[in-house]
Order: sequence, then C-alpha cells, then structure tokens
Amino acid sequence: MPQPPIAFCDFSGPDAVCPFCGFPGEPGAVKNCKGPRVDYRQCVHRGEAVRTVECESCGGNWSLKLFACALYGECSLSAKADVRFCGHCPDAEASE
Repeated sequence: MPQPPIAFCDFSGPDAVCPFCGFPGEPGAVKNCKGPRVDYRQCVHRGEAVRTVECESCGGNWSLKLFACALYGECSLSAKADVRFCGHCPDAEASE
C-alpha cells in the first residue's frame, strides 16, 4: 500500500501557528504535520466572537477570544482556552 505524502506544518500565518494541527512554530520552521488537512481557521461551524477570557497560563496578561460553535457551544483558536480547540477538532470543516 503506498504511503501518503508527508505534509509539513504551515507557519506562514501572522501568529505562526499551523492551521492544520495547531502546533506553534516559527516562520520557516519545518515539522511533519499530524493534523487533518482542513484549515480550522475557516471552519463552517464557528460563528462570531462571543466573549473573551483571561489566559491563565499566560500570567493573565492576554485575553483569548471565544467563538460561538454550532457543534460544541463555544470554541477557541487557542489551545490555552478551556473550551474546544479548533486545531484539534475532528469535526472541523472548511468553508467553501
């Protein structure tokens, strides 16, 4: 059985977080991506930002946006929030 091609993380965005697996990196870094090849930043289930929460693991110096989610109630583009992280969501579905 042929092996699928190796996919690398995409750290080209402004926050240098791979949109497929959520792994943080640096622009130009190379890492084998383990995520689904769906850009979770464009998920059809995510709605508007509904509130912000303090990032406790960041020392309380940052606020994280939480978004409405049609499947889970709320979600976040950050793995540091205590809600569903879009980058690890098996139900992420890119908009057309």
